[in-house]
Amino acid sequence: MWQILVCESEQRVVTGGADGKLLIWDELMQKLQEIDLTTLKFGTPGTERALMRPDVRSLDFDAKSKTILVGTRGSEVVEVSLVGEAGARLVAGHFSLGAKSELWGVACHPEQAYFATCGADRRIRVWGPTAQQ
Repeated sequence: MWQILVCESEQRVVTGGADGKLLIWDELMQKLQEIDLTTLKFGTPGTERALMRPDVRSLDFDAKSKTILVGTRGSEVVEVSLVGEAGARLVAGHFSLGAKSELWGVACHPEQAYFATCGADRRIRVWGPTAQQ
């Protein structure tokens, strides 16, 4: 297990690890749901592809939209609803190609539709609703 996220307002705990699975737990630590990121496909029909490296590296919760942002080892950010529905891949491999391409952190803005990422390239990036800012 790499990450533990407590969603206090929803009385949920989310865990994720190297196996690419998110587990959603209730306040008594009873498992409610498992989301396997290794099985998710993104893109338009005919050009769909899986996540590059779905190991969970970072989690954050957007209380406004009740979604979880998942940062992966492959430098991708995926949005998942708290009820376990896979949403969109928001960022795909935003680091330069090469050895330093891991995403280490993701954080939601508390009130606006922005999020930040950081990683092995030692940079912090802020992303808006349509693109990197």
